[in-house]
Order: sequence, then C-alpha cells, then structure tokens
Amino acid sequence: WGLGRLRRYDEGHGQLQPQQLRPAATVGQIASYATYPDYHVIIKNKLIAALREIQVHDPAIEGKIFVDTSPVLERSYARMAGLGWIGKNTMLINKNLGSYFFLGGLALNIELEPDAGEGVRSSFVTCYNKLRPPFSSHQQVTNEDLTPSPGCGACERCLKACPTQCLAAQKMDASRCVSYLTIEKKTLDIDPDLAAKMGNWIFGCDVCQQVCPYNKNERAIERKSDRAKESKKTDDGNWKPKIAATIELKTILNWSEKEYQNYFAGLPVLRAKWPMFLRNALIATQNFDASPSIGVRSQISSFLQKT
Repeated sequence: WGLGRLRRYDEGHGQLQPQQLRPAATVGQIASYATYPDYHVIIKNKLIAALREIQVHDPAIEGKIFVDTSPVLERSYARMAGLGWIGKNTMLINKNLGSYFFLGGLALNIELEPDAGEGVRSSFVTCYNKLRPPFSSHQQVTNEDLTPSPGCGACERCLKACPTQCLAAQKMDASRCVSYLTIEKKTLDIDPDLAAKMGNWIFGCDVCQQVCPYNKNERAIERKSDRAKESKKTDDGNWKPKIAATIELKTILNWSEKEYQNYFAGLPVLRAKWPMFLRNALIATQNFDASPSIGVRSQISSFLQKT
C-alpha cells in the first residue's frame, strides 16, 4: 500500500473560537474544501501517474486507486502509516499540518518493506501483508485502528463546538452531522430540530476543524509560502479557491438550476444536486429570518416549478 501525499486546502483561516463562528444572517456558508477544484479528480490523476511510473520499473505490478470512493477507510491506514492520529472529531490530524488536507491511496499487488523508524509505519505494512490486495469490502478495520491518539489530550473544543452535537466519545453520529445533512441526505425533509442547528451551512461544515488548536493561524503563513513554492515545481499552480466560501442566500434563491450548475462547475458542490442545495439555502434563510415559515418542502416545490 502507498498513500497519496497530504494536500492542504485551507488558506490561512486557522483556529477559531466558537464565538467567532456565528455567521452573517444574509449569506450561506460552504465548506472550504468545496471552493477548490474537485479533489477526487486531481488526486486520482496524480495517483494514476504514480502507478504508471511504478509500472515503468515493473510492468507486472498492478494497482488500485482510492480517493473517497472505495470501501477503504483512508484515515485508518493513514494513521497506521504514521501520517497522524484520529482526533476526537474522527478526522486524521497531523501535528504540523492540522487536518485541512486530503488523502488518497494506491494498493499494489506487491509486498512493501516497512519504513525504518516509527513502529506505526511497520504496523501499517504488517496490516497490508495480512490483507493482500486486490482488496474487497470484506477487509475489516477494527475500532482499535480508529482509537484517538493522545495528540488531542484533554481538548474537547470540537465536541463542544459541533452545531448538532454529533460528536461524542470519539464517535460520530453521521445522521446528525451537518456535512451529511447538507450533502448526502437526499430527501427534502430534514428533522426540524436538526435543521435549526444547521445555521447557515449550505454545503458541508468546517466547525470541528475551525476550532481545532492544530489548525493555528501562526502556522498558516509558513504553510502558504511552502505551498506557493511547491506549486512552482509541480502542476499544482491552479490549486486555489475558485469561489468564495460564502454566497448571498438571496442570490441562490433567484437562481435557476442552470445558473447553479454554471456557478459550481468543476467543484464538489454539485454533489448536492439542485433540489437539495435549494433546500439547504431555504433552511439557512429560515434560520435567520423571523418571519413565519410555510415549510421548506412547499417552498422548494414552488421554486422548482419556476425554474
């Protein structure tokens, strides 16, 4: 197994305090990663190039690429590879990079020698040798693989800041997570109690990362400089946000589906699909509008008829 390199996607917003997370009432908030080009495509292409380079040396080597689209828990294998620990927000945290990065992997049909040094990397290769690709959904990752490292210490900022309190005891109730509700939930109806806690998030949620001490402002300038230097050496020169992380809710509510698709072309936001994105915008509007609501479902039906 080999893991794709870490890719940061924050632009220096670093650690925030919970009181700084209260949004403006007139805008919808988009998770920072979704303002960049679709990482699935970018990282997959890089891993394809890596596999081809490997096959130049040995054409018999076969590989399977995974970037959030296979039955593989990348974060667990990344932890075993020594890239970080699983934080209390259930995300992989690297002591130098924080948690704003992407993971991708490449499974190979050869045995790998463990890196010298950290025992956690040796355990990663041992895990590989037990699983032996081609991998399948039968592979099991135990709870021990996801056990948080002492890196978080006694800090519970993410647990306390989570809008829906979906984090508890190193576990996540995904059905309550704002990212799930705004992206993966494909029904127009959302439990009113949860909808009220979604605030103005219209795609994803960054709160548990924004409050994390490992995403600190004082490190951002140095990281940004390093990324700029790296971009000049690689094909990453276009790795920058394509849109702002906020958008006026009234703008969204005046869009047609075509305008929605054009604005977010090439970005992960399109995963939400127009009716669900419209649902999210209406919920965000209702959360900061004192006027009586006639119900999100009926409003969506009305908007869709107009578009």
